[in-house]
Amino acid sequence: MPHSLRQRVQHLRDSMRFLALDPSYHRKQQNKQQEEQLQMIRRAVLESSRLELHYQKRQRLDRIPPIEPRRVDPYGMVNVHGALYLIGYCHLRKGVRQFRLDRIRRLDVLPERFRRPEEFSIQQYQPEQNRNLIVRVQFPAAMAAYVRESRPFFWETEKETEQGLEVTLRVRDEDEVLSWILSWGGQALVLEPSSLRHKIYEQARHMIARYDPEG
Repeated sequence: MPHSLRQRVQHLRDSMRFLALDPSYHRKQQNKQQEEQLQMIRRAVLESSRLELHYQKRQRLDRIPPIEPRRVDPYGMVNVHGALYLIGYCHLRKGVRQFRLDRIRRLDVLPERFRRPEEFSIQQYQPEQNRNLIVRVQFPAAMAAYVRESRPFFWETEKETEQGLEVTLRVRDEDEVLSWILSWGGQALVLEPSSLRHKIYEQARHMIARYDPEG
């Protein structure tokens, strides 16, 4: 490679590091797979090579989503609260999308080349514009630090009130945020929309029925 390109590659290598905190074999294999994917994405970004992803979206409560093949022009990567995302043009969705690396089940670098739009900036990139559903959730003040540690990609704003921490989320649909809210159990109180409150109520009823000792 030309000297200037070697310098760019070395800069990328020096700017990222993976540590396996869990000594288990499964976690080590996960880190190894993600690091291999990261190396492939780095190369594709530098060489403007198209990628083919086998991608699995966020799991829903009612079903495991299928793994979809996607052809993506990789523009760059961002780190959102510890999770790495690939940003690029998705030929299936006909627009710029983000792909969380730990949901990529398979990754191939294709011989096809692409040209990144000159006006695109990874520093100014904003998530999908079709996240138009506003969700407000309230947490006890004592839980604020823990909630902030696990803030999801669709976290928009937060404010402290007399009742605790109020978080505003911007999502595509209610299913996208349902699992995250339920993971907090009784510590999370949905303020809006009312349809999501009803959905959580129905989920709670279903859980009670499953664990009823007399059922």
